[in-house]
Amino acid sequence: MGYIFDKKLIPEICSQLKSEYKRVVLTHGTFDLYHIGHSVFLNQSKKQGDILFVGVESDDRVKKLKDVKRPIISAVNRARILSQLNFVDFVFQIDTRGLLNEDYYIDLYKRVSPDMVTYGRKFDYQKQYTKKKNLIKGVSYKQLDTDIAPSSEFYESTTSIINRILNK
Repeated sequence: MGYIFDKKLIPEICSQLKSEYKRVVLTHGTFDLYHIGHSVFLNQSKKQGDILFVGVESDDRVKKLKDVKRPIISAVNRARILSQLNFVDFVFQIDTRGLLNEDYYIDLYKRVSPDMVTYGRKFDYQKQYTKKKNLIKGVSYKQLDTDIAPSSEFYESTTSIINRILNK
């Protein structure tokens, strides 16, 4: 089970883990209405290393990225949910206030100094991570495919769940 902590402690914790030769993986996202796609993604992320850090996007950022009616679940509670998973080691809330979004993540990656950053295939993450990759040396990036069966009736995204609830 994960531990929710203040992001200011990240560098100290990572330094200690690396001194123990642990491979650190970092990912971040919304994780609203936790579902099977999230579970598969986080499980695959954990398999890329020894320790998995998960950043949870702020409610304000989710509203900007997704929809003003989102998130359905607050950042505090999304972090609490993720902390209960046995394959998540550390959870922290992301707050980009005061920094341009891109600058925040570059600063985060530099402070965490993970061995790998994982990301999903939705949106245009590839372009974003390519830019970060060129700015931060020594960090590898891996896109994970979380579609168990994309054409299956069992595969759902948060948006598809919301639309089904609203009968759209």
